[in-house]
Amino acid sequence: MFRFASTKSAALSLRRTLKNSAILRPSYALSAGSRFFSSAQIDGWSVAANTLSADVVVLGGGLAGISTAYYMSKLSAELAKAFGVSPPTVMLVERGNPMALTSTNSTGGVRNFYPQFWSMTSLANRSIDLLRELSATSGNHFEFNQTGYLFLSAKREMLSHYLSLAHDARQNGSGPVRFNGVDVSHSIVPTHASEQGRFSSFDPATYALHDSGIDISDDVNVIRRLLPGVTKDACVMMHVRKAGYLNVEKLGAYLWEGAKRRGVQLVRADLVGVEHEERVEDRTEKLNRKVSSVLVRDPETHHFVQIKTKALVLSPGPHLKSIGEMLGIKIPVQNELHARVRVEDPLGIIRSDAPFSIWSDDITLPWTVEQHHVLQALAQKDPAYAPLLRRLAVPGIAGCHARPLQPAESNGKRAFYGIWTYDNDDVYDTPIFPPKLPKLYGSIVLRALSVMLPGLSQYFTGVDSSQDPAIRFNTDLTTAGGYYCKTDTNTPLLGPITTVTRHATTTGSHDLDIEGLFACAGVSGFGVMCSQSAGEIVALHVLRYLEGLKGGDAGYGSKIKYVERYAESFMPDRYLADPAVVLAPKDESLKAANQL
Repeated sequence: MFRFASTKSAALSLRRTLKNSAILRPSYALSAGSRFFSSAQIDGWSVAANTLSADVVVLGGGLAGISTAYYMSKLSAELAKAFGVSPPTVMLVERGNPMALTSTNSTGGVRNFYPQFWSMTSLANRSIDLLRELSATSGNHFEFNQTGYLFLSAKREMLSHYLSLAHDARQNGSGPVRFNGVDVSHSIVPTHASEQGRFSSFDPATYALHDSGIDISDDVNVIRRLLPGVTKDACVMMHVRKAGYLNVEKLGAYLWEGAKRRGVQLVRADLVGVEHEERVEDRTEKLNRKVSSVLVRDPETHHFVQIKTKALVLSPGPHLKSIGEMLGIKIPVQNELHARVRVEDPLGIIRSDAPFSIWSDDITLPWTVEQHHVLQALAQKDPAYAPLLRRLAVPGIAGCHARPLQPAESNGKRAFYGIWTYDNDDVYDTPIFPPKLPKLYGSIVLRALSVMLPGLSQYFTGVDSSQDPAIRFNTDLTTAGGYYCKTDTNTPLLGPITTVTRHATTTGSHDLDIEGLFACAGVSGFGVMCSQSAGEIVALHVLRYLEGLKGGDAGYGSKIKYVERYAESFMPDRYLADPAVVLAPKDESLKAANQL
């Protein structure tokens, strides 16, 4: 785990401030309900005179929060320099170390492949473009490997499915479709190899130049060149080219250092509540609340401090739902538990430059007859063994995944990440830390990957498995995990939270208008690949809001970049402004369409 240079100093700075201040103690009992309290209520706290202040407070030090702070500081610095005005001040509030919760357990995958969602493809395209710019200017500090996502199947009938998905993805902006090297973006392609033939000529150097679009092939020689060691049964492939993987910790550290250089400060604290100015509009009877400060608490000293602010960005990862409840807002998200296994690969079965490789077919794990009998007996005593014996189905095309680790990610050792969401039943409103990961996750994933890459079987054959074959290996496996904070449509919440319909208060039920509250959240399994554009979008929303508070005379004017049209699809109000949407059952078709 990396360390941030400013973490200790910022924490010490906050503690010195608190040490020299009166301890904040409540003179009244807070209700068990909303902490989105009024100015009159917060006066009940003995707030010290030397409170902190920042124009913007970002809550959450994961990749989404850090990206928001980074682009807030970057864009505002550029505008301030151009127009001779002072940029807004930004504080990042995080209880622990930045990047230490869910973000650090990501596999770092990046893709622009969303066949059913133009908006998600646009979001990913912009984010990958920004990652490419950062990679170029930083000397590829965060090891952005742009070798693509390679989907593989042993079923010839999967070819037509790959082609259909690729054409859908092209229409949504993923780039041209090529079949055996020929651009077929605007044509109907035969689905059998005998009708189409093979690559007329395959030049690896020319093939590597494609940095967008989707390549589909049923040429087994090409498949084996792209992924040496792949099973001889693999007969069709789909290669998404604007895709790859990166070192998430290094990306987070790089962005944080950039934000810190532009003056972003880190405050180690928990959010306790939000102060607002309140009024009821006579004509509409709408209740209006404008964020004016946040109250936070040092997790070690338990002392409180008030941060006066104009805007609060919620980016708390899997704590979004509980933070919303604290503020009296129902945010319809859930936390889905996901895991990964790190496998040491001393034999170099997976090359360090291999694409992010994904097996699209159902899998029955390979066992000998004797091992199967042992596992059956174990499964009768422990249900954790049951998945090892049944056929594991693949929803869509995303079965078990593997991607190699770069030397800096693995202390110079050969290793790879294995991922497979073969069972998505573990869903939480309130996340549990450390996460309760499936007992035999690593065993299931490694054996599943051996179906795609048979050489991996060397890590579990030839060892004594008479007692428990599921836990016998001759290499090291380390399992980690975190949570996907997801909306029902599996699309993010990016932008201002402005309207909550029929909000119950002590004075009755009102439509609630909110000012100064934003979200960069609900980023599910695409938090890394869409982090840059998500942070940029939210930063732009906040800057435009701050401009409006100054009556449009802050010096930015119309020069603030227009927030792209696709960003409208991610506005949080699409959930919060309509109670029918908030209470609607999950749309499984939409969820599945965006789930890899």
